[in-house]
Amino acid sequence: MLRKRFIINIAFAIGISLISVMVRAQTPTPNPDTLLQDCSRNLAAARPISTGPDAPSIKILAPESQTVIVGDATTLVDVDFKVEVQNWKLPGFYTDDPAPHWHLWLNDSVWGMFYQTGVLSGIPYGTWRICASLGDENHMDVGMPDAILLTVEKRGSQAAVVTVQATDTAATPPQSTVEPTAVLVITTLGFLVVTVGFVVGRRANPSR
Repeated sequence: MLRKRFIINIAFAIGISLISVMVRAQTPTPNPDTLLQDCSRNLAAARPISTGPDAPSIKILAPESQTVIVGDATTLVDVDFKVEVQNWKLPGFYTDDPAPHWHLWLNDSVWGMFYQTGVLSGIPYGTWRICASLGDENHMDVGMPDAILLTVEKRGSQAAVVTVQATDTAATPPQSTVEPTAVLVITTLGFLVVTVGFVVGRRANPSR
């Protein structure tokens, strides 16, 4: 009886571990080769996109790579961001009134809305696709975004280091991080392990 339970528990543990690995593998992670495409994917396709010398634009100027930030934050690190905007007039200060602004994105979520070119924002430890997009008075995104790949790592007890990888403007189309065949194989293997464990357990104690 105890042997049967042990075998079944081990089989279930292995199966759950394999399925857990599959789920983690499917979690979207920043692709350094498709930063701009992935940023654009989060914006409305029908948004205004002007071309030419008078077109509104935004570019991320800071942080710079290998910036060391001193502090004792356990979850969020205060990172200084600086953007350059062209043909777009920001108020330069926070306002409750409708006004042009820009959005700071972490991966696929808006992290902040700002009215000036220099801002301070808390960023969690990890690697992030940082996107900057222009927004008008009605909160509609305008034009093309800019992007960087940003990594915030712990360095000692009171310091963090920020590493930046700039956008590759010749990025290739996004690719899935996990092939569908691999997902199917992992899932099938997990269920097979659980089934085999149950059968072996039955044979070990046929009276049960």
